[in-house]
Formats: sequence, C-alpha cells, structure tokens
Amino acid sequence: MTEWSPLEYLERKPSGALDTIAERLWYLRAPSPQQFERILPLPFVHLIINLSDPYTVRQLDGASVAQRVEGAFIAGIQHTVLVNENPAVLRHVAIRLRPSGLIALTGRSVGHDVVDAEPLIPGITALRASILHASSAVDALDQLETQLRAWIRPGWSLHPALERALRMIDGDPNLRIAEVARAVGISGKSLIDLFTMHCGITPKRYSEVARLHRFVNSIPSLAPIPTWTELAAETGYYDQPHFIRTFTRFTGQTPQRYLESVRSTVGAAPSFLPTGSIETG
Repeated sequence: MTEWSPLEYLERKPSGALDTIAERLWYLRAPSPQQFERILPLPFVHLIINLSDPYTVRQLDGASVAQRVEGAFIAGIQHTVLVNENPAVLRHVAIRLRPSGLIALTGRSVGHDVVDAEPLIPGITALRASILHASSAVDALDQLETQLRAWIRPGWSLHPALERALRMIDGDPNLRIAEVARAVGISGKSLIDLFTMHCGITPKRYSEVARLHRFVNSIPSLAPIPTWTELAAETGYYDQPHFIRTFTRFTGQTPQRYLESVRSTVGAAPSFLPTGSIETG
C-alpha cells in the first residue's frame, strides 16, 4: 500500500459534466483533532469514501444514525446536528454534491439520512479498493472524478424551475416560498414536490438550512464582532428571541455557546466543531 504523509489535504472543483451536479472534491488525511466532531446542518449532499477505520455517526439527540460507518456513504441534507465519533486518523475522498446532484447518480434522494452508498451506487466499493492503492492524493481524486462522471445517468438534466428556485433561495434564503414559486412559474405544491423528490427536503426547510449556513459563515473568527442583535438582523431573523430559538433548534447550542466553542477550538471551521464530548448542548 502507498505510504502517505501524516497530514495532507487537496481540494479542487469538478470538471466536465460533473460540474453540473457537484461543487468540490477533496482528499483528506489527518490526525483527528478530537474524538468527536459536531457537524451543523449544511445545504449540500455529501458522498464520502472513507479510507480510514470505521466511525460512528449520531444525531443531535444522541441516537445512532449509522452505528458503524465504513466504506462509502451518503449524507443527505441535514436539518439537525450530526455528531461523528472519529477514528484516530481521518482519511477519505469526498464530493460535495449540489442539493439536487445525488439524483443524477442514483435516480433518488436520501432525505436527511446517512446511508451506505453501495446499494445506490453499485461499484463504489470497488472504487474504494482502487483508491486505497492510489499513488497520490491527485491520483485518488482523478479516480473519483473519472468514475463519478461515468455514473451520471444518461439524459439527466436538472428541472429548470428547480434550478431557478435553488438559485433564488441560495441568493436570498429569506424569500417567501410562495414568492419563489410564482417567480419560477409553478404552484407552491409543485415546488414542494420538486424539492422533496430531487433534494430530499422541502423548500422551506432548505431555505432555513441555507440561512443558518450563511449566518455561521458570516461570523468573524476574531473579535470584535457585531452584536447578536446586529447579526440576527443582517441574516433575516425578525427578532432576537426568534433568532435564538431557531439557532438552538438547528444546532443544539445557544448562539453564545456556539461562538464560545468556535473561539476556544483551534482550527475549528464554522460548521465543523471538534469536541472531546458527545454532549451537544
């Protein structure tokens, strides 16, 4: 097996037809910073090929989503926090799919579940075996990208109304869903059906997740930062109590507790917080 450096990260944008369904690919090999990692809701679908030891994924309430994650798996658009119990070394290749990108590969969405990828994408286990023997991170990503392009279903195309609706919501998550439906020329029910079928989530819930993602990525990592009231107003929450309730419902933490976690954790990304405990509050 190829020898790898202790810490390596490579990221790139997909090319060709893959660019229509995905936003980025990456390879990671690094020591796990903590035993656990809190992953906030994200408006994307992830396809991960785990090359390390297995780990456990839990929902916000501590219940097991996938008691043992090994090999390749798919994480749909989450609307609650996931808590990973990590192995000592993280090593994987992955692709961040656009909200409706999974259906181009599988013909169906997975909702907010975390599921084994092989039943939906036959052959991905064999791809993992090949990537385990890749000569470099570049080779690993080349293999992933080449095979994913081959797996795109013939004749697939994104529904034009859904494409416009996603673009509108991503541009302004505070838009009313009825307004989005009128703008793309379909009924509210049709828009809900399109989102549910292609993205595994309703447009309202998707807009909430997109707004949360925009908010946490707008928080500067260094003081001074705006007040919570100012931040809430800038991201469309109509008052501070509403903002606190919504933030806590999605993340399992109050805004203040979340900010303290980010500031006290070296290398923490806004949506990925290493932690030494499974506790989410």
